[in-house]
Amino acid sequence: MARCRSVCADLFMETGDGNLVHRMIYADDSVSAPQTTLWDAFHWGVNNMKDLYSDAIVFNYYDAATGQTRTADISNWNFRIDANTLALNNIHDLADLDSDFNIGSLRLNADSVIYAKAPRNPAIHGDGPAIYYAYHDRELKKVVACVSDYDGIASVECQIEDSDYSMTRLYDGSMIFGYSYDGEPATEEIFVRATNRVEGVTTEKAQERHLLVLPPEAPEITMATANPR
Repeated sequence: MARCRSVCADLFMETGDGNLVHRMIYADDSVSAPQTTLWDAFHWGVNNMKDLYSDAIVFNYYDAATGQTRTADISNWNFRIDANTLALNNIHDLADLDSDFNIGSLRLNADSVIYAKAPRNPAIHGDGPAIYYAYHDRELKKVVACVSDYDGIASVECQIEDSDYSMTRLYDGSMIFGYSYDGEPATEEIFVRATNRVEGVTTEKAQERHLLVLPPEAPEITMATANPR
């Protein structure tokens, strides 16, 4: 496996229905190795093809939840490509690309990581960010919220006494955001507002407000030990 990884690019495809397809594609960039493009990766890795009736670019994948084979159209998917692969193709600013640039022509190497993601499906992912829980700890003077969104979170804010404050991610890669304030505990209602990220743009439409409530008191826990012998 280590020898495969040393000469293969990684292709990840998030289908939007809970499935993540991962393929390792040969993309060695040594002098004698043939060049591998992104289109090659899709053709070899997921056996993509044109639909005979609609000309859509589709591929088949196994749905673990149902045990069935499903077909996905990748024509309108979002693609994320690592910076090293872009540099290899002399692309340093995406704004400089021509409107007719073919992303399939990108040359890959063994360090390339391609992430393709299906567009948002409101029936599955909702219309905006989800706030799983939020609370206001008056003693610690802290507001904490757990939020997520299919397109990623652009910002999380809390409103305390008619003023907005930016909340920061408490742990790298986590969904937990927090804000600590000084002064007297807030007496007004406190709200959290989460905004998602669509193609790098924050959309007002996706904002959600969630009334914070004090967390319930932790139950008293009695611990006892016993000798199993």
